[in-house]
Amino acid sequence: MNDIQRKAEFYAKLANIEKLEALSQADKAQLIVDAMRADLVESFFGIATAGSKDKKFMKSWDDAEKIPGAWLLIYEVHPWARKLINSILDTGRVDVREFDEVLTRTKQRPEIWLLNKGTHRVEPQELITGTLFAALQRVIILADHFLFSRCAECKKVFVPAKNQKYCSKSCATKALAPSKRKYMKEYMRERRKYGNR
Repeated sequence: MNDIQRKAEFYAKLANIEKLEALSQADKAQLIVDAMRADLVESFFGIATAGSKDKKFMKSWDDAEKIPGAWLLIYEVHPWARKLINSILDTGRVDVREFDEVLTRTKQRPEIWLLNKGTHRVEPQELITGTLFAALQRVIILADHFLFSRCAECKKVFVPAKNQKYCSKSCATKALAPSKRKYMKEYMRERRKYGNR
């Protein structure tokens, strides 16, 4: 699995979560681990202090005295991942002026563009390593194609492989069950019909 795919899968998870606060503490910790695996944050450790004025943020983690710094980054990018990805999937467009303003205000815009000699593409380079905002922008607009899709059965956001229509085997099974039943009925009818001769 390539780097952009891992990042896209992380953002797909965020796009499916309505409220981060509603997650169990284990699920919150798993999100941090997923962000680390996608090279979006560097460490689980380090305490967040920047969000200490935001009471909602302080309540989003069980121990307000020991909120991981990575949780602050996830907490801040979550509404944007949810809004941008879902809007594009639902309507085919999204207004990014406010998102662009946040990138500029927080200085998370790429400040350097580099030529990737392997792909011959110019790619923005973030000076702040692990910025989830800039990575979200890159996953959405700089990938070769829009990486996200909505499951045809449960409507969950996911990153499909090739022509994949369903987010999981269970959704594929549910969706294909009616046609399978119809096929089996016809098959059994034909078998009884020719078996009685």
